Amino acid sequence: MRIVLLDEPNGPRNPQRARLWSIRGCARWVALHSVLLLATSAACAGELVATVLNGAGHARSGAIVEVLGPTKIVTQTDSSGKFVVKLSRGNYVIRVRDNNMTANFEQSVGDDQVMATYRLPW
Repeated sequence: MRIVLLDEPNGPRNPQRARLWSIRGCARWVALHSVLLLATSAACAGELVATVLNGAGHARSGAIVEVLGPTKIVTQTDSSGKFVVKLSRGNYVIRVRDNNMTANFEQSVGDDQVMATYRLPW
């Protein structure tokens, strides 16, 4: 592979220097892109799609949901008892608050979409 240095418009005068630059340049490019790829994949790892049910098994709308872990989010269930959050990889505690009561559920999130159902004891 031959890379022409920008500070030498007619090409490098020393082929050894061009070869050394191309090796260093490739190593820097690989290192930079590896770091960017890791940072991007860690930040945008997965998605949790969940439904909250009451003790009778019916969808619970309007429940407050706290997602506690590497990413912290507070949201609320919709009219069908569902909520969707984007999370980084890791282990989470899903805290559901409804009618002055609280229930905690453990959840792991990886790179893919996680579908979950949380049933409240009341």
